[in-house]
Amino acid sequence: MTNPRRLDPEAVSATAERLYLRVQERFPDRGISRLANELVTIAEETRARVGDLRRPRRALRAGIAFAAALVLTAIVVAATQVDSGARVGGVNDFVGFVESLIQDVVFLGLGAAFLFGIEGRLKRRTALAGLHDLRSFAHVIDMHQLTKDPEFVISDLQPTSHSPDRIDDRVLLGRYLEYCSEMLALTSKLAASYAFDNSDAVVLGAIREIQELVGLLSGKIWQKRVILDTAS
Repeated sequence: MTNPRRLDPEAVSATAERLYLRVQERFPDRGISRLANELVTIAEETRARVGDLRRPRRALRAGIAFAAALVLTAIVVAATQVDSGARVGGVNDFVGFVESLIQDVVFLGLGAAFLFGIEGRLKRRTALAGLHDLRSFAHVIDMHQLTKDPEFVISDLQPTSHSPDRIDDRVLLGRYLEYCSEMLALTSKLAASYAFDNSDAVVLGAIREIQELVGLLSGKIWQKRVILDTAS
């Protein structure tokens, strides 16, 4: 059963699929249709990545536990040697041995900390790779709406020989911009799906950056929609 308080990547993926069908029906011959189809692919990849991040890596944990057991064994053996050195050696030898033991324990502790952090670092790398794809995709969406200027619909401005492909219908241009806005919103939701069950500050920072980027890009589209909707 789906948790109503948790963003479900499968639901986001299904929404992306429906959006693609809507875009395909409205703009079958434009690049935005291929873009919407790519969003479906990215949503599926994100769903798979998030699912993988939520699953414990049992083989890795078993290896870490084995290494930790070796570290503990080494500490116990070293402590036994300290007790033997205290009986057979002089005071100076004993102090030197204790100092050496402390250094060994510190290095072993650092090694154990490194081992226990391996799983977190691997998951961080996976999450950041997915978030990088989403950040790049947000910029691609922005490139598609960049030249969709409402001025060419509400005025008599004539295109030049180097003008980009325009949409000269007000309703269609409005739908085009709306689809871009929806794709940006879904991109933000896909980024947010990495935040659940994840307390990594680096990952959460990357998610926040994407959401801020999407907010800025969506604001540009909103301004165009306001001009388009309020023009006489």
